[in-house]
Amino acid sequence: MRLSSISKHLLALAVTGVMLAACGGGEKETPAVQATNPPKTGTATTVPSASGPTVTAVPTVKGQTGTVLDKAFLGQAEMDNIKYGGTLRRPTTFSFILDSKRNQSAGLSDTMKYAYEKLYEWGPNKDNEFSTLAPLLADSWTASADLTTYTFKLKKGIKWQMVAPLNGREFVADDVVFNIKRYKEIDSTSFDRYGQVEDATAPDKYTVVVKLKEPNAFAVNELFAIIDYILPPELVRDGGGSLTTTAIGTGPYILKRFELRQGASFVRNPDYWQKDAKGNVLPYTDAVEVAYIPDRATSVAAFRAGQTDFPLGNTDDIVALGTNMDMRVFYTGRSGGQGMTLNSTKAPWNDVRVRRAVNMSLDKAKHGDTVVGEGRWDYSVPIAWDLVSDEPFSFDKFGPYYKYNPTEAKKLLVEAGFVDGKIKIASPMAFGGGAYPIIAQTFQALLKQNGIEFELNPMDMATYNPYYFNRPYQDIALTHMLFEQRYVGWYAKTKYDKDAVQNTAKVNDPEMNKVIKELKVATDPAKLRQYARYLWDFDTLGSYNIWIPVGKGYTAASSRVRNNPMRNGPPFLSELWLADATRTAP
Repeated sequence: MRLSSISKHLLALAVTGVMLAACGGGEKETPAVQATNPPKTGTATTVPSASGPTVTAVPTVKGQTGTVLDKAFLGQAEMDNIKYGGTLRRPTTFSFILDSKRNQSAGLSDTMKYAYEKLYEWGPNKDNEFSTLAPLLADSWTASADLTTYTFKLKKGIKWQMVAPLNGREFVADDVVFNIKRYKEIDSTSFDRYGQVEDATAPDKYTVVVKLKEPNAFAVNELFAIIDYILPPELVRDGGGSLTTTAIGTGPYILKRFELRQGASFVRNPDYWQKDAKGNVLPYTDAVEVAYIPDRATSVAAFRAGQTDFPLGNTDDIVALGTNMDMRVFYTGRSGGQGMTLNSTKAPWNDVRVRRAVNMSLDKAKHGDTVVGEGRWDYSVPIAWDLVSDEPFSFDKFGPYYKYNPTEAKKLLVEAGFVDGKIKIASPMAFGGGAYPIIAQTFQALLKQNGIEFELNPMDMATYNPYYFNRPYQDIALTHMLFEQRYVGWYAKTKYDKDAVQNTAKVNDPEMNKVIKELKVATDPAKLRQYARYLWDFDTLGSYNIWIPVGKGYTAASSRVRNNPMRNGPPFLSELWLADATRTAP
């Protein structure tokens, strides 16, 4: 690690008024670390069995004592008396074409995950946090000593769905090679990750060799680890544009209908290759109906009326529903960071004083108490605190510019040339569906109290997605960070690489660019810890991205839904079963 160069950079920040001591930047740390490491042995572990301890209660959200949340429990495997059949009804705020090359967003997964699969999935670790890569279509992988070549071994006997033109042919290495080359094309929304690939070859039916342009210790984390699904070459080459309405994968459900901004219908794949921990065939349900419901209120109403099995609401909605609904409430841990990104190349956001003033004008503690309850403050910036330090987290770790201080914020705005300490932003904040409207309105209301005003520009996700990734916005937009990719290099590359599509603050810092390059080959836990500290200070002191607390993550489902085996994120859909189903066998 280039400690000398990092130290010089931090010193330069200090000269311009950054209070490093308040953020802990000058403290010595014990380099003990428990970070996600690259695959040193090269072989993936087996998928954890779908079993778990007895259902356990969790602490109540602050201010919600005596509500339905008192009965919330961790999602645990329910593998006894499984039933087959029935239709699972899911709402979604996302509506995309069925091609992950064109749309790189978690929302795309909300539709594609039924039919398509990846080489591996992010699975829970011992703490049920999504930080472990588990093989799916791949069986194992190895890295060369110089970290420039990765070799993947595929599972044998997996077949594409029995739908023309695939007609159940075997899934082979050439399919993977085709997708890698497609994702690395310049018009791909995944180009920032797949551009590192020099070549991909298939020496035999079940082996894929990926050659990188330069060493990368975390290439496995970046290739096929997000929503880069494996699409069949025949459908891409010969589909005649049908990628907008058709999906043929190796997954548990076969697409029967897809209508943009309407919904989708799936039926179970009778030839699906995966089985549960007891050897039962998957999936359990016969069908899945996905309804496109773009706003929270309508989704909650649909759930209340029994039209869907999941509400797309927040904690307050769950509490309100619990007064007269027969439903199950789950504690899902954390789902990721949500924040606001400021275009640091354009005035006034190119002045760090303005960015810090906005950060200090947000009453995050009030928001945390009234909206998200017991917010996960340690996960409210784009890098998890446990990657930074073994010290217990405290609010002070955020440093001087994260805390609510409207008086100091106004002083900074006056220093930056805003005589009355107020800003009215000309172009509106852009945001899409899902939880974004709640977050955008929160930012708008909290900032307006302290003289910072902006308008909102709501879009449906099909419109917002290319807007977000092409970065044409002039001032501000909502941003996010998924905590499934929990390694230091991912945070740096995603938010601060000058060429990364999610670098929505448009950061182009020479020292950071050097750090990103060094992180590609950093495998020592102690050095990774030091890099993490640098990233933490860079973001919190520079206020490039302004984050609000992450909620505890409570979600609800109708009482008929069984076997939510994970605490974080959506369940493995093929393993959900319905209590009112009628069969005990497929």
